[in-house]
Amino acid sequence: MNEEDVSGVSVRNCTVSGTTNGVRIKTWPGSPPSQASNFTFEDIIMHNVSNPIIIDQHYCPDHQCVVSPSRVKIQNVTFRRIQGTSNDPVAVKLMCSETMACENVHLQDISLIMENSTATSNITSSCSNAKGVAVGLQNPESCLC
Repeated sequence: MNEEDVSGVSVRNCTVSGTTNGVRIKTWPGSPPSQASNFTFEDIIMHNVSNPIIIDQHYCPDHQCVVSPSRVKIQNVTFRRIQGTSNDPVAVKLMCSETMACENVHLQDISLIMENSTATSNITSSCSNAKGVAVGLQNPESCLC
C-alpha cells in the first residue's frame, strides 16, 4: 500500500440527515506511515445521525483487519458550530491510534442532543489518544484534555 498524505480538507454549510456518519476521518489499522492534517468541519447541521462527529483510526468494516495500530498522523482538525441530533448516545467519538495520537483537535460550539429528546444530559463523548481543546458551548461535554 502506498498512501499519500491528505491535507487542507474543508467541509462547510452542510446538512446531514439519517446517516450512519456525519463528519468523519477514518484510517485502517496497520496503515503505512502518512499524515492527515488541516481539516475543517464547520456550520454543519445533523438530523438523526448515528456518529455526528467521529475520528476512527480503528476502521475495519469486515472485522478481519491486521491488529497493529494505524500509523497515520492526524493533526490540526477543527469541528466548529456543529449542531443537531444524534441517534447514538455517544455523539462525539475521537478514537485515535495508540502509536500516533491525534494532535491539535479543536471542538468549538458543539450542540448535539439525542433524537426525539430535549434533554442535553443523556448524550456523551468518548476520546482515546486525542489531544486538543474545546471552546465555547460543548454538548455533549468534551472528552478532550
